[in-house]
Amino acid sequence: MDVLIQQIQKQKTLLQNLQKSLKALNVAEQDSAKRLSTLRKELGAIEKYEKDLNLDPAVLQIIQIELNKSREELRQKEEELKSKFGFHLEKALKEHNFNLEGNYPVLRSLFYTFIVDISADKVTIYFGPEMEKLDVTKAIPEIVVSTLIKKHEEIVKRTFDEKAFLKLTKSAYQMYLAQNKKKIGDEAPITEIHALCSLLMQKEKFRKNPIKKNFAEYTRAMFSYDLSRMKNRTIDHAEMRLITATRSDTRTSGDFLWIPVGEGTTRGETVSRIKFIGEL
Repeated sequence: MDVLIQQIQKQKTLLQNLQKSLKALNVAEQDSAKRLSTLRKELGAIEKYEKDLNLDPAVLQIIQIELNKSREELRQKEEELKSKFGFHLEKALKEHNFNLEGNYPVLRSLFYTFIVDISADKVTIYFGPEMEKLDVTKAIPEIVVSTLIKKHEEIVKRTFDEKAFLKLTKSAYQMYLAQNKKKIGDEAPITEIHALCSLLMQKEKFRKNPIKKNFAEYTRAMFSYDLSRMKNRTIDHAEMRLITATRSDTRTSGDFLWIPVGEGTTRGETVSRIKFIGEL
């Protein structure tokens, strides 16, 4: 008897949920974005439990007919949103003097790539051509742009002293040589140099108490951007040289960096190694 009662209660709960979702789907909404959200939410909820409904086949058939109408409406609205998304994103970007290139689902602006997935209601923002993931936002142009601007400023608005950066990179290179019993002129993995630079640049607060909250973030995107804005690569009697990544170097994304080739461009180069030649 207990099992029967549990089964009845389960079916009662499922039917209540179904009724709630069908009522929501049946409400006329003038706001297209709100309607799209309702369709995704309610159809997604029904898909999770519809296979457990124990109803007369004729009733289930009627339910499926109505759900298919809603699914077609969702498909049409997503297609409509796809066609409008790029236009509205470009308009929002222009307010910050950013241009937009590409076609759905891959769009680009400055150093950044947007992978747009309207069906999943998300946009993934990368630094470079799907290199360094910066964030994931809802597929709403204004939210995408506000997120991008925040990340962009974190990367480009930092104080930059070219001589100090070159000195930091040289110190990291010397440390790598010492740790790996290498000699001046030998190539070092760019990712190893980045990791050492991140440690060397830490403030006294971190050295005294090396915990997460005292650590100053220096991301791969930040390091890439700093390398891109160097005009002079010579310090004392040593010259820094970046080594272009080979095809084998790019099999694993963590083994190389994408470096933009100037301001305001989506073009860049992949670098896997670094070296100094001359006297350190």
